Amino acid sequence: MTAPLRLLHTSDWHIGMTRRHLTDTSRAIFLNSRLDAVEKLCDIATTEEVDGIVVAGDIFDSPQLAPSVVLPLLELLGDVPCPVVLVPGNHDPYHYESVYRSTAFLEHQPDNVHVAEQSAVMDAIPHCELVVGPFTDRFPTENPIFTSTRNLPDESATPYRVVVGHGSVNTFAPEMNEVDNAEVVDVAALENLLTTKNVDYVALGDRHSTTSVGDSGRIWYSGSPETTDFDDVEKASGNALLVELDGDSCEVTQVKTGEWRFTTLHGEVRSLEDLHALDAQLQKLPKKHKHAVRLGLKAYVPVSVMAEVENYVHKWGTMFAGFHLWERHSEQRTLPDEQDLDDYVSGYAKTAAEKLLEQAEAGDETATNALTLLYRLATERGAAS
Repeated sequence: MTAPLRLLHTSDWHIGMTRRHLTDTSRAIFLNSRLDAVEKLCDIATTEEVDGIVVAGDIFDSPQLAPSVVLPLLELLGDVPCPVVLVPGNHDPYHYESVYRSTAFLEHQPDNVHVAEQSAVMDAIPHCELVVGPFTDRFPTENPIFTSTRNLPDESATPYRVVVGHGSVNTFAPEMNEVDNAEVVDVAALENLLTTKNVDYVALGDRHSTTSVGDSGRIWYSGSPETTDFDDVEKASGNALLVELDGDSCEVTQVKTGEWRFTTLHGEVRSLEDLHALDAQLQKLPKKHKHAVRLGLKAYVPVSVMAEVENYVHKWGTMFAGFHLWERHSEQRTLPDEQDLDDYVSGYAKTAAEKLLEQAEAGDETATNALTLLYRLATERGAAS
């Protein structure tokens, strides 16, 4: 009877990654947090007694990194009591200037860490035929998954066969075509591997959100073990996948590994009350030292309130690991108050301006634009006279 196979599927560690919208102090925390996430992966692998860890690309954020970045990772991986298979992706392709061929990596590479140097079949994990498709160039002529599977025998020499590769599938990038984006992976071709080549599981990397592909339940993106982007882009990152193959069955379980959050918010401020409500919303966000916020802020308020808006924006910038206004979703416009109208507008124009002010304060964008234009014309006329 064939024994079950337990794997930990992960990808997109991006060791060495930094983020420009973080503070200097927070960048260092973020850099270390990516290593902390890998350490948590190693702990999970040990606790769950997995047979091996497969890393589907972009282990490193770039092909050349300082030894001080590479060596702590190798030390962590060397302590894991199972094989660890690293399959390079487009960020860290295996070529002549690759981090995997650096002196620091080669001199400190643990015996249990195996690097996929070319599209091939590896026997690094017992009872499992690993069909690996590493990137050896940032822009390949075809996705390496299909290079490695082109001449694959129909039957595996071992109880289980697992494909490990990197790249975006065409169902998530329909605008990509085969000519301009040769590395794009065709889902139908992957599903065909399951049936014609007796592949038990396809471990993918590149998409940072944990995602099941197709309907088989056997093709997955693990997602990055630590969040790398805002939540409108990454909706399910900070995870890894525990995969158990037992005969014809495949069970995939998501396990949490990350701690960082990148939150996108939108706020509209037309009064001090609105400003205080937005501040309360931001105050409730957890773990601010590992939390970056991108705020689309639209503020349409008098001068006195606008000064308070600026004070709060500065305060929010000191509260979080990263905070910035999302420029293309933000607008700050100073509106006249009743005193401004008394100073510059009279007669029928004042009556109209007061009505517009009432509508603008209620959130009417057309009234806001009209009031702004009316006030600008009135102040320009007053200055000219």
